[in-house]
Amino acid sequence: NYFPGWHQQVSCSEILMNKEAHDKLNDQHKAILEQAALAQITYTYSDTEAKNPAAMQKNVKDHGVVNQRWSDEALAVFEKGWREVVAEESAKDPLFKKVAESYFAWRDTYRIWGEAQSLKPTYLN
Repeated sequence: NYFPGWHQQVSCSEILMNKEAHDKLNDQHKAILEQAALAQITYTYSDTEAKNPAAMQKNVKDHGVVNQRWSDEALAVFEKGWREVVAEESAKDPLFKKVAESYFAWRDTYRIWGEAQSLKPTYLN
């Protein structure tokens, strides 16, 4: 098992619904959907965070799985390839480009917080 998973840094939930049908709902039903989605996100995140360590330990102990972390150099190669795909898809699809630009803008905004609050796994080595 190699970590971190480039394809999925964190699990998240979503609700997919026809926008026209959603827009026809009254405010109470929209609020019910919103609260249900928020509850599901909280449950899914806490459930996977609680279960993954034990599952990884079981895989190591019972099945001989080896967990390894990708090197920074390998992660840089993955990012380079990913950015190339994003550029190619953005050139073909205006909606993809809009979403990608929004994503990169958010990463730029988030960076100050993400870098400030991130901890290394340990400081005792």
